[in-house]
Amino acid sequence: MEGQLDAAGLGVFTNFWSYISEATKAEDDDQSTWTLYPPETTASMGLPGRDLLGDVSISFSKENSIVPHTIGPKQKPPGEECMVVFYCNADNVRNKVAQFVHQLKHQSSAGSPLLLIQMVESSFRADEAQWLSHHPSYTLLGTCIVAEVYGGGSVERCRGIVSGLGVDAYVSSSPQQGAAEVESFTQWVSARLAVLTRQQISKSMAEKLDSESMQSQPI
Repeated sequence: MEGQLDAAGLGVFTNFWSYISEATKAEDDDQSTWTLYPPETTASMGLPGRDLLGDVSISFSKENSIVPHTIGPKQKPPGEECMVVFYCNADNVRNKVAQFVHQLKHQSSAGSPLLLIQMVESSFRADEAQWLSHHPSYTLLGTCIVAEVYGGGSVERCRGIVSGLGVDAYVSSSPQQGAAEVESFTQWVSARLAVLTRQQISKSMAEKLDSESMQSQPI
């Protein structure tokens, strides 16, 4: 599955499912033309029965998924927030990030939940890194994996998990810092998606014009 995601230009730790672009706006600005299923909804709902799937092997287990389960910022309850940034400067970083996600699940099952809100793997310029972290000396360069975590004592608990993993990472220094960084991170993701959407529209329009031009040429 990971190889298939890489071949498609997608990433295990980048999931924008909760950022929905509405092509047709609702008449009321306070309403949306879409709704989210309740958190207790399972992935198997709405799919055909086993008799129609035949020999296709499908697992709906969150434990077996290589893609981390995120709840998205729209369903985030109020509470302490933390931003964790993993520097992809070693071969085993992605394995360490997977262990971090597993530890979040383990701590959630053992006590107060630690929820993974969203994750993004991307390259950041120095000016973007300083804006995200609200710290002038924080210069994040190269590819990184950013995780937004919510839950009681999330800053201290994430610091403990990262320390135990022995991985090069940045963790919010306080709940106040975490809230500011998460807000900037969410704004950055929205802006990045807007740019990607415009690029995709421009590409589609160019391909359409090329196709029409080919059709109009005399044989």
